[in-house]
Amino acid sequence: MNASDRLAEELQATCDADAVHHFGEAVVARWKAPRHMGVMFAPSTTVQVGGACGDSITIFLRIEGEHIIEASFSADGCGSSVVCTDAAMELVRGMTLDTAATLDAATILERLGGLPKDKEKSARVAARAVRQAVEDFRKRA
Repeated sequence: MNASDRLAEELQATCDADAVHHFGEAVVARWKAPRHMGVMFAPSTTVQVGGACGDSITIFLRIEGEHIIEASFSADGCGSSVVCTDAAMELVRGMTLDTAATLDAATILERLGGLPKDKEKSARVAARAVRQAVEDFRKRA
């Protein structure tokens, strides 16, 4: 390994340690490897929402009967948008539409173990996207 590679590894380790200190280990792990990120082909509904800071998330839901059987997302924004939407997709899988329509930011934040106050807005955006997707599906059904 050359000096540049060592320096890059040291910088990455410092950044990772700082992120874990600020956000927690579980949030950083989810940010580095979101479990539900990806475009879904032939979803039952797709909704795109934007946050006040310019973030944009798109969620895809596959629905059978009254249950969400698959959920994924794409995001153009900060790490907190990614982790909040990833957690929201995890939460809604298997939910009924009625239950998903009540998803709120507090439930998402609880799943994540919390976020710094200035990042909680991302959970509100993710919850709003789920509610809008359910509403969109019901309008078209």
